[in-house]
Amino acid sequence: MFFNRIILFIALLHFASDAYSQSMFRRTYGLGAVNECIKVIQTSDNGFAIAGSTTPFVGGQTDFYLLKTDSMGIDQYQASFGSSGIDQATSIYEMPDNGFIVAGNSNGYSLNNDYNIHLVRTDQTGSVLWTKTFGTTDWDFVYDMKPTPDGNLLIAGNSFGSGNGTSSGYIVKIDTSGNIIWQKFIELNQLVNLKKIAVKPDGSFVVCGNVSPVNSYPNDGFIAFLDVNGDTTRTIIFDNGKRESFNAVGFFTGGDLAICGTTIDSANNNNKDEINQYFKEKKRYFQLIHWELQSGTMHLHNPVQISATT
Repeated sequence: MFFNRIILFIALLHFASDAYSQSMFRRTYGLGAVNECIKVIQTSDNGFAIAGSTTPFVGGQTDFYLLKTDSMGIDQYQASFGSSGIDQATSIYEMPDNGFIVAGNSNGYSLNNDYNIHLVRTDQTGSVLWTKTFGTTDWDFVYDMKPTPDGNLLIAGNSFGSGNGTSSGYIVKIDTSGNIIWQKFIELNQLVNLKKIAVKPDGSFVVCGNVSPVNSYPNDGFIAFLDVNGDTTRTIIFDNGKRESFNAVGFFTGGDLAICGTTIDSANNNNKDEINQYFKEKKRYFQLIHWELQSGTMHLHNPVQISATT
């Protein structure tokens, strides 16, 4: 069955001196038979850029997908970039010349079909200026990319190539030409998966995600604090007896930290089919956790229940 993912959430708010109005739009985009949006950013011209994947036909291999729109969602250009393997863009950053660096995962550039981190640099029309691929000798994945105060970029994800025999948190600092400045691993006696980065003005940063026992599905929320050189200064594992994952992180104006994620009530169960069925039948909860950096205390706000049937 042919389908396109629909971008449902893009809203612009306009304020007047004595009136309030809201304009919204809903549009569908795509190049191929199957199109998926992974990341949306607002661009310097008040438009939007979308990164994700596109498949020419059902059952085919995915390619990087880049879409640029104006402020009302009218597409200005769209492009795809891919290898002979599987390519999926997961993050995007706008450059000063209005081009983009698109980061994602690909297994089309290694001899053993291992996944590596793949970068595509485009100009302001979506044409490719350069590409870079890097990683370890095993599988590597990227899920977020953020700029640093010194004009470079941080990439976070996970890697199976750190040498500890399991998945480690993987953080890479690159310059805007795609060259590696340094790369670091967060190694625990559990699987580590990093989802998001938040960077402080002094260049230190926080990553969040989840950890889970090797060969087991239950996971706990995970936070790591790192200095400007990528060295870990502190880690926190959040376990309230359920399945947790931290999926977003950011700083309040005062410097405190906000972490958002999901938690699911479940007993431990290692059967994949039963777990998939469980996720279809249960509810997901959205939680906001406020971490006070000075006192080192964590406050869990009341979870807000949202339905999730897929």
